[in-house]
Amino acid sequence: MKRVLIATVVLCCSIYAIAAGPNPSLSLQTKAPKTEIAELETLIAKAKASGQTPDPAWTVRIQELIPLVKGHASKVPSDLTAFQVDGGFAPGAVIRPMELTPLEARIKELEFELSGGMSFQGVDPVTFANLKEQLNDLYAQRPANRERNPLDQGNATCPGTVIGGIPYTDSGTTVGMGNDYNPITPCASSASNDVVYEFTPQVTQTYNISLQGSSYDTYLYVNTIGCPGTTQVGCNDDWFGLQSFVSVVLNGGQTYSIIVDGFSSGREGDYILNITDNCDVVCQPNDVLECAETPGPGFEAIDCNGSCQNNSYGGTESWQDIAPYQTICGRGFTYITALGSNFRDVDTYRFTITEPCSLALTINAEFASDMLIVGGSCPYNFLTGFYSWQYSCSTVTFITQCFQPGTYALIVLPGSQTGLATPRDYRARVDLIPCSGCSVDAFLQAPGSAGWNTCGAGNHNNLRPSEDYTFAVNIPSDGEWTFSTCNDDSIWDSYIYLTDACNFNIYMQDDDACGGVGLSVISCVNLVAGNYYLTVEGWSFDGCGPFVLNVFECAGSCCYGDPGNPTCDYVGPNECGGLGGTLDKS
Repeated sequence: MKRVLIATVVLCCSIYAIAAGPNPSLSLQTKAPKTEIAELETLIAKAKASGQTPDPAWTVRIQELIPLVKGHASKVPSDLTAFQVDGGFAPGAVIRPMELTPLEARIKELEFELSGGMSFQGVDPVTFANLKEQLNDLYAQRPANRERNPLDQGNATCPGTVIGGIPYTDSGTTVGMGNDYNPITPCASSASNDVVYEFTPQVTQTYNISLQGSSYDTYLYVNTIGCPGTTQVGCNDDWFGLQSFVSVVLNGGQTYSIIVDGFSSGREGDYILNITDNCDVVCQPNDVLECAETPGPGFEAIDCNGSCQNNSYGGTESWQDIAPYQTICGRGFTYITALGSNFRDVDTYRFTITEPCSLALTINAEFASDMLIVGGSCPYNFLTGFYSWQYSCSTVTFITQCFQPGTYALIVLPGSQTGLATPRDYRARVDLIPCSGCSVDAFLQAPGSAGWNTCGAGNHNNLRPSEDYTFAVNIPSDGEWTFSTCNDDSIWDSYIYLTDACNFNIYMQDDDACGGVGLSVISCVNLVAGNYYLTVEGWSFDGCGPFVLNVFECAGSCCYGDPGNPTCDYVGPNECGGLGGTLDKS
């Protein structure tokens, strides 16, 4: 009988809602809007308590009545700022997920060792020579860059292959091309086969020229005034590993010769040439800024986020703590120390994960940079198994293996110990990919707002049989926080979950706390600072719709004690109640 009665009520109320229609002046509309809303919300609650799906017409009718009721306002602050949830990395940038083969991983390890790694002492000459031999053997095992068109590589002799525009990428070989050119003093001489390109930039600015990814010990130099040129502009042997890189200012309208060579006799093979112009990486409003630095001799001992490297220079280890999903804005540089050795800035960002996760490491830098993951204590415990070299002025994302819960650190540093006398900027972040298979759709820094639509988002998580959207939310401070989807624009029945792991360990959940319209809010939950997950679902298996999520601190001025001379603190309602005070959130 109960089931039949509910069905009858649904039918009657649906007919009533249609008869009343959007025009409240019809004769059938005799109830005050506020009364009718209350009755419809009661029907919705009773239907859901009985396991029934409420009639959608009830919600539609409530939305028609809401504008007629004064004071039926959203239960969220009006001054929240909408934050970007994608990190704000440049649109159209190159995203290159990369899992290194065992060969490439070993090459990266030896290249990092050859560059001096992060140790105080440089590599001694004997070790350096041995590493060069090992790397050349490994480079020779690399597959050919691609099937080459003989007309689409550097020319054996002048005039060089013309570079038509920037960015520019080409691959070729120096095998059989002849040893026609030598660097101009003071660059070291070379007795290897070489090829030549010609480039006439349109504007005067810095250009980055790289042979990273080549299959032998390269040498690179840039000349001007004729081909192969009589005036040297720049040259390099080993920038990262045995590959060459130069960053030079070239004048618009002037022609330059770019010569791809080998370090010494017999050093020849496949090469990859990349040329990019300079870029401007700009910090965004919600970025976490790197701690303040003033580079120069002596800085190596007091680097505010140099971590274990400080110990090598007689200082004290120092870390900068971040939360996963936060975007960092920092800068990298190199210089000569007071003792005459090369120094490159090592920026270390320590973070904690509370469930098994892979890490998505993303960086966009104005310089050729390197990223790796280490343990969050000294001495360094290298964990990533690779060292991710990134071209300047491109965005790259690397995906790691699954890490267990614990504290780790992201390290960002220039690709070489020289060449960045002027600090250059970068933006980087660590996103989490739960190994459970749970899907994280976006990041939100609290307090803040973000909107989306669960329709079409897919049912990725296991909380309810409906389409869902999950935010990773960073709570910056201990306190009482509210997670609200209450607003007057949505007309669907939502359900929200707050968890400390991705869709696991439920703190709180809510169905209709916004007032029976179907929208949900978790109010004034006591949380410690850290990362949480907020999932928006539909109440029924086919429920979906748009929403605005607002996350804000549930706090105000709490005055307690002597009424004539009260003590006042800025706390949440639970703490205020415990103090016997009165909370004023105005």
